Amino acid sequence: MKTIKIKNTWTLKKNLILNLLFVTIITIVLASVLVNVGTTLMFKHYLDEMQIKRNNMIVSILESNNKLQLKNVFSSLDMYAMMNGLAIEIDDLKGDVIWKIDYIQHSVVMNHDKIKGSSKIQTEKIPIMIRNQQIGKVIISYHKLHVLSAYDSKFLKSINIWLIVSFLCSCCVAFLMSVMFAKNITRPLLEVIEVAHSIKRGQFKKSSLHKNNITEIIELRDTINHLSEILKNQENIRKRLTSDLAHELRTPLTVLKSHIEAIIDGIFIADDMRMQSIYEEIVRISNLISHLEALHELENNCENMEERFSLKNILDSAIILFEGEAQKKGLIITLHCQHELSIIGEREKMSQVIGNLLSNAIKYTEVGDIKIICEKIQNKIVIRVKDTGIGIPEDKLLYIFERLYRVDGSRGRETGGEGIGLSIVKTIIKEYQGEIFAKSRVGQGSEFIIELPC
Repeated sequence: MKTIKIKNTWTLKKNLILNLLFVTIITIVLASVLVNVGTTLMFKHYLDEMQIKRNNMIVSILESNNKLQLKNVFSSLDMYAMMNGLAIEIDDLKGDVIWKIDYIQHSVVMNHDKIKGSSKIQTEKIPIMIRNQQIGKVIISYHKLHVLSAYDSKFLKSINIWLIVSFLCSCCVAFLMSVMFAKNITRPLLEVIEVAHSIKRGQFKKSSLHKNNITEIIELRDTINHLSEILKNQENIRKRLTSDLAHELRTPLTVLKSHIEAIIDGIFIADDMRMQSIYEEIVRISNLISHLEALHELENNCENMEERFSLKNILDSAIILFEGEAQKKGLIITLHCQHELSIIGEREKMSQVIGNLLSNAIKYTEVGDIKIICEKIQNKIVIRVKDTGIGIPEDKLLYIFERLYRVDGSRGRETGGEGIGLSIVKTIIKEYQGEIFAKSRVGQGSEFIIELPC
């Protein structure tokens, strides 16, 4: 299959870094703008309050004197106006100018270095009150945004500098954190991708178990590992199936070939006994092919099953059918089944399932008994077939439902069968939307458990 390469694509790591960096920068810029605007507004509010205090200071100086002509008062106001860049005019009740000074347009000598903002002049008229009587008024004029002192300008400049420095430092930290975060996200994903490529090449391995606290990544990694394990097992089963099928066909064909060659060469006489032996090998091959065809038909034939039948009747019939074979080995078959349990399906197929399980239990049990239990647990019908036979090794349980698989591995014929019975059982149970699995201990027996939906 040809791989389609999409141009102009970015890696997940690069996408994560750029997206995280973009969001971080936008957040930092927005925060910086808000801080700058807030600082400016608060500083303007501070300047307005300071101007109000200056105005009140001037009025309090004038109101503390009974006469507005005092030269020492005017001298203090002159100095105060020069220090703060003000224009002050004092009028009497008639509107005549008593005293006036203007330092707005003069260069600041001591504490001022520049005018911040526009040069619009703000003027305020404040009455001068002594003993609750107005004796005149003071007119105070100043720049709307006021003249900033060197300290005020330095303060605002330092804030802007720190905002720029903070922005640059935050961007650097955000970049480093984005790289680290993206690396932590993509590292396990890259491992999963490597495993997927290995699976594509037919190499089945697990990804390393790096610690990760992201649920989705853990589930993805575990799923890929499980898939790799399943595919590895399926590959082993496929190889073993080929080997087993070749062996199952080779053995009887070798026997047939040797007998026929011996008859042709005159070594054997084609008597009834010899022909019967040849016939049995032919029947063995025919049965193997028939069972494989039956299994194939079961796997590809999904007809609707609408007949409702009693499970107890099926189990009773199976016990009667195999009771004679069990008695020959001194085995006892017991049944515990609820009478009301019934399912919808094909009676013959369920009989085949129980028959195969019971036949295997008798075949591999020499001493003891066989128990069949059928009960309803929650919303499932559970059928258990338990024996006290030789048991199945734990590492073999995974493969016992695969076609042509035999636990003994010797491929001997003393127990009969071609290793297809349990494959047929599993296929039929799947038709019922059920599950089958086995539990076993070597030397203690096996238990096959069928779970069917009600």
